[in-house]
Amino acid sequence: MHAFLIVLAIGLVISVIIIYFRNKDSYALIPTLSNFDIIKEQQIEVTEHINAMYEQSFEFNGKLYIFKHLMIPVDGELVINSKYYWQLNKKMRTGKQPRSKEMIESIKPYIDYQKDNIVKYVIISDCYNFMRVINENEMEIVKESTEAFGMIIVRQSALDKILKKVIANQ
Repeated sequence: MHAFLIVLAIGLVISVIIIYFRNKDSYALIPTLSNFDIIKEQQIEVTEHINAMYEQSFEFNGKLYIFKHLMIPVDGELVINSKYYWQLNKKMRTGKQPRSKEMIESIKPYIDYQKDNIVKYVIISDCYNFMRVINENEMEIVKESTEAFGMIIVRQSALDKILKKVIANQ
């Protein structure tokens, strides 16, 4: 009888662990801008912001570049439906309907933030899918980056390429 209870308890613990890891979202980490070679070469000082509407910034050639990071699960999907309606769908790789949908509320103040000589970027972690609604009948799948609503939205994997382009064009 004791052996049966021990086997049952072990089976229960294993089941709980499997369920936990199946439902846990995994995120790709967004690197700090100061780690990029082009930033080091140009000796640009990157400022980290805590409890602000954006996480990182730097000044270069009279412009302030600000960066907001959006952590999207690796198997998630970001859909930009309109200026303020950004939707995160989780667990897309299963081929089923998204497990959950949520709105990204923190983007609105960032979109509305205006200042002279400012360039706004949104960096999204590499996710399963990133789409932008063009109109009622058309969607764009974004491979690397897109411009929308006065800012540039960039996938993490394209960030190095974008930074090199920004600094080289100045």
